[in-house]
Amino acid sequence: MKKTPILKGLVLLIAAAALAEPPASDRQAGIGDLTPIACAPHRAQPLFSYAHSFAKAAEDSGTVNPHAVVATLNSGSLAIKAAIDSDTADAKASNVIRLDFSGEGKFEGKPALPLKALGRGGAGTNYTFGPSTFNIQRDGRTIPVRVHGSYYKEPTYRGLQVYLGTALAGRCAFGRQVCAVRLIDDNCNLALGDATKVSYKDGKIANLSLTRGLDADTLAVDTGDGTFKKGPVQTSLCGQPVLVNGAWYEVKVSPDGTKISAAPTGAKSGWIRFAHRTTGAVLLGTKAVFEVSDSQKPVAVPADRYLIARYQMSLEADRPDRPRPTMTAEMGKLFDVPAGETLTAPIGPPLTASVEVSHGFGGILGSSKAVVLSLSLVDAGGAKVSYLHLPGGKYGRPAPPKVTIHDANGKEVYTCTMEYG
Repeated sequence: MKKTPILKGLVLLIAAAALAEPPASDRQAGIGDLTPIACAPHRAQPLFSYAHSFAKAAEDSGTVNPHAVVATLNSGSLAIKAAIDSDTADAKASNVIRLDFSGEGKFEGKPALPLKALGRGGAGTNYTFGPSTFNIQRDGRTIPVRVHGSYYKEPTYRGLQVYLGTALAGRCAFGRQVCAVRLIDDNCNLALGDATKVSYKDGKIANLSLTRGLDADTLAVDTGDGTFKKGPVQTSLCGQPVLVNGAWYEVKVSPDGTKISAAPTGAKSGWIRFAHRTTGAVLLGTKAVFEVSDSQKPVAVPADRYLIARYQMSLEADRPDRPRPTMTAEMGKLFDVPAGETLTAPIGPPLTASVEVSHGFGGILGSSKAVVLSLSLVDAGGAKVSYLHLPGGKYGRPAPPKVTIHDANGKEVYTCTMEYG
């Protein structure tokens, strides 16, 4: 890793207003209290259902059209039934989606949204619905939820995506500043306060799942006017430290979701600069995990040891007639981020090709002693490439390696050149 020392100078501007305690009226106006609200999701992870998940609606389901179909949308313990229906029994096309948040599949009197046809796409028709806001009963609580989504239908295929938006909102004191805060339900299970937890065993990550985002809610802190529209807004994964006005804070929410508080951690900041612009990067430290949405400028993190657990990147094409090179990689090498320093994390090209050896595929190859050779690519930082599209030019794929196998006496018994799949 390349270390870039930060210039060590200190300019101290002290304003009496900044050091003053919040006004008495603010101290008594519900600071630390949380209230449920409907809002747009932050990371926008939808609930989805596709072809095989749709079935004809039961006669007692409360749907209107005899051709209505029902699908199930799942997120953790949450199961939602969605009916693609119409407002009249003789309608020739679907024009309503009905939602049962109890998961029982009973739609009479339940939330319904108009389906708006956008026109044909390929062999099918695209629809959208919402946004609309409903009050949902779940676990004895009334939860306001913002709902929108899309539906696609063709003769042999259907697809449904539903976005749910709800949050706990209030104000929280970060040192001497009181900021508007939101705890946003970003894993769409209508249970707020889900934290990302990462554990280690023998120096290795034991339980990090990257299949559906990070399966956590998001904490948003507006250090500006509190509207969450003009900014600046600081975000972190629920359960992880958040940087507010240059200091790191640990934020706690009461088990019943009615109170919030923040305490400084005392951690010092370092910075990580990415060698290329990325999207959806995950930085995993020994004490915290961060999701990076904007990698154009150095990213502040508490000084610690980190690895880039996952990233996606799209490079500029070197010719107008070529598509943009894209790639995804996971689990790079550990590197230290000292306090007060900026490190450049190498990601992306140049890529290195190698041969990966694995064992135990007897069920496939007919022998429990089978040895499988496969082509593997790693990026400049040692992360394994899981997806790659390099159309050529300066970002062309590295030449595949040649494999030669010798027996115990050193005699060559097999040779080949690996191929890209």
